[in-house]
Amino acid sequence: MSQPTTKKYPAACKERAVKLEAPLAYQRLLDTQQMLAQFHVVVFDVACATVMERLRQQHHRRKRYADLLIAAMVVAGQHILVTRNHADFVDVLPSAQLVN
Repeated sequence: MSQPTTKKYPAACKERAVKLEAPLAYQRLLDTQQMLAQFHVVVFDVACATVMERLRQQHHRRKRYADLLIAAMVVAGQHILVTRNHADFVDVLPSAQLVN
């Protein structure tokens, strides 16, 4: 039975590949940071935790934890949630804070 063969590249080739990939990876990081800087990041704070606890008590185990987490952030921050999963939030959020 023959052993699978693996190609061995000289060290110079490996170094060159790393040098070529590093600037591309760094550029992608910079591009991602620039794109994300356009958005306002919503932080889960004490107000969100308070709303989350209330929602968990009201909806017991009928709702997924992630959906309640999102809903708590929307309610606490007085945001509007735009989602394709309208049905997941219709009984948790006021209609003015939910857009399909």
